[in-house]
Amino acid sequence: MNFTINKRFFYDRLSIVSRAISVFSPLPAFSGIKIDVSATDIVLTGSDSDISILSTITPSEDNALTINDVGSIVIEAKYILEVVRKIEGDIIEFEVLDDTQTRISGDRSQFKINGMKSTDYPAIDFSRPKDTFEIEADTLKEIITQTCFATETLLNEMADLVGISPWEIRYRNAIRPGEVLPNGQIVGPETGLVETLEAIKPYYDKAVKNGEPVGLACAMKNAGVGVGLPDYGRCKLVIGDDGKVHIRAGASCIGQGLGTVLVQLVVTNAKLTRDQVVYDGNSTFITPDSGDTSGSRQTLVTGEACRRACLLLRDAMEYLSLSDLKGQEFYGEYYAKTNPLGADVPNPVSHVAYGYATQMCILDKETGKIKKMVAAHDVGKAINPLSCEGQIEGGVVMSMGYALTEQYPLDHGKPTAKYGTLGLFRSHQIPEIKAIVIDKPGLNLANGAIGIGEITSIPTAPAIAQAYYRYDGERRRSLPLDHTPYKK
Repeated sequence: MNFTINKRFFYDRLSIVSRAISVFSPLPAFSGIKIDVSATDIVLTGSDSDISILSTITPSEDNALTINDVGSIVIEAKYILEVVRKIEGDIIEFEVLDDTQTRISGDRSQFKINGMKSTDYPAIDFSRPKDTFEIEADTLKEIITQTCFATETLLNEMADLVGISPWEIRYRNAIRPGEVLPNGQIVGPETGLVETLEAIKPYYDKAVKNGEPVGLACAMKNAGVGVGLPDYGRCKLVIGDDGKVHIRAGASCIGQGLGTVLVQLVVTNAKLTRDQVVYDGNSTFITPDSGDTSGSRQTLVTGEACRRACLLLRDAMEYLSLSDLKGQEFYGEYYAKTNPLGADVPNPVSHVAYGYATQMCILDKETGKIKKMVAAHDVGKAINPLSCEGQIEGGVVMSMGYALTEQYPLDHGKPTAKYGTLGLFRSHQIPEIKAIVIDKPGLNLANGAIGIGEITSIPTAPAIAQAYYRYDGERRRSLPLDHTPYKK
């Protein structure tokens, strides 16, 4: 088997099929990606026996695929992803040298990996079931992103029908530590949905008393990829020639202050001063891969890996100073172990932790514009409270645009509007935002930090929609909301 292909394209396709792979699968072959090469295409298969993903690659300008020889092989998913990512060059060559030994090479580097025979990989039926339906990808994405908007809007309607407040219906039914989620998972002591509702209540009661149009909504969000998928955090602490601890973690910082969080974790857990710690950034040439910055995962997953590395460093420092440890490395790794969807086990763990939030919108009685947003978020242990507040404020602003002004037309996943016409919420439109950080330790990972990310943008829209219903009695069931001062 032999082919050449664009590195980035191949890596992206491998990443897609790897999402179906679980390290806990009882079959060793299911830890790998099956690669079938024919004269016309390449078929990649990943599976954990419950979920299977198949991706077919045919030659195109985008992938620069050239097939030289046919064949099949199974390669351990984590190894092939790591190797392809590290290969230098735009084009890579993939070649099976014998039954299982595989060489992957680029412009200035090559790796050899021992694979598995494709005959060891179980047959998977990808035939279309009898009962199926098709839906446009863009429509499905829109449905998924508006799920919370729909459920929270309906919950507000239910509260009116039974004669209690939107706050009361949520407080009575809020998940509490030790209780069971709909997926069967038992939530831990760090669960803080009740606390977010209690933090909001004084503001809610005051607005209602003043006769102001007010809306309320809650949300939950997983921390980590979960559902049995690979979810590693990795961190390396290197003692530099400057006698300082250099943090190296291949985790992208995209505004959530991850670098600051890691520095604070090192200072706390290794018992160092701030001037003894340096954050080297996230270049994967020198840092271990910590996976994507998605799923609100990095603070918890890479944070826990960092904490574990700190414990090793602290042990070494019992006998030696930092200057004595120059050149040494201390490596931490954490795997967020979860159960796949549909796992036949009592109380499956879909995610290692969840964050919770309650947000409230108050409208100006005269103008109908937003007067104030109040957002209370359960973040576990707030490693950096100021950063958490910034995340909350930014997420609320983003979701106000999503709720009120933004149109983001897509054509098969590609934006069709220019940046200036998207309807992004403008700075002069931003009302007062009260960010409340619920600091509730209890999770025995990353010093108790769950983190905060996407959840800041989830409950905003239904809270605003409910406020407008209180304002004029009109139920708004689509986004962006119609008949507001922001969108006529």
